[in-house]
Order: sequence, then structure tokens, then C-alpha cells
Amino acid sequence: MDYDAALRQATLNLAILLFALVNGVVIFMGVALAIGPISPEAEGLDVLRWVVLGLPLIELPAAAQVYGLLGRRIRDGEGWQARLAALRSRTIVVAAMLEAPALLAGIVTLLLGFSWHVIPALALFVAGLALIAPTPRRIVQQVGREDGRIPDQYS
Repeated sequence: MDYDAALRQATLNLAILLFALVNGVVIFMGVALAIGPISPEAEGLDVLRWVVLGLPLIELPAAAQVYGLLGRRIRDGEGWQARLAALRSRTIVVAAMLEAPALLAGIVTLLLGFSWHVIPALALFVAGLALIAPTPRRIVQQVGREDGRIPDQYS
């Protein structure tokens, strides 16, 4: 596959993947809002609100660490094909890490009803995916050009 076709295909595939993750969270949260709360008086479940509030605080540094580690794999890749494969891996792993707190927010909403405790998890998910969203320009900046040159952020 030639360079331009590979970049187009990677952009499309990663955009579809991120759309699927967002779609899953939106549908799950919609169902949770429509059906829930299932057991708002259940003893001991209130702790889940604090768990969903704290999970983004744990997940954000972990996702940043993975982003950096896999970013080094991208930079060290031999050729644009290897860097593109590493970029795909990083996008998938980091997006999945950002999705976990949002799904837990849906579970908490389903069980206990919507509360402000779920907002940081949902905000992390939306902001994180916006930062890693694949665009042709971002992919070229990470993968480099066909001739091997890596453009700077201003080109």
C-alpha cells in the first residue's frame, strides 16, 4: 500500500474506532439515564460514586504514561510503516484506557442515578479523545513523510 493510501486508511480506521467507543459510552449512558436508578437505596453502593470520581485521577496519569511510552516506540520506528503501526497501537490503547472511567460512570448512573460524581470521568473521555483524535495532519506529524522526514509542529 502506498503512503497516501495508508495514511487515509489509518485515519479512517482510527476515526471509526473512536466513534465506536464514543457511541458505546453514549448508548450506555442513555440507557442508564432512561432505566436508572435501579437501586438508589442499596446499602454500600454509594461508595461507587466516590470510585467513579477518583478513577479519572488514577487513569489520567496512567494513560499519559502509556501515551509517552508508546510515543517513544513511534519515534524509534524504522520507516513510516513501523511508526504508523505504533501510532495505531497507541491510539487504541489510550482510547480504551480513557473509555474505562466513562463506562463506570454509566454503571454508576444506571445503579444510583445521575450525579455530579460522573462528570469528571465523562469529561476525561471527551477531552482525551479530542486530543488523540486522528487527523491527517496529526498522523503525518507522528509518522513522518514518505521520504522519512518528520515535520515540525509548525509545518
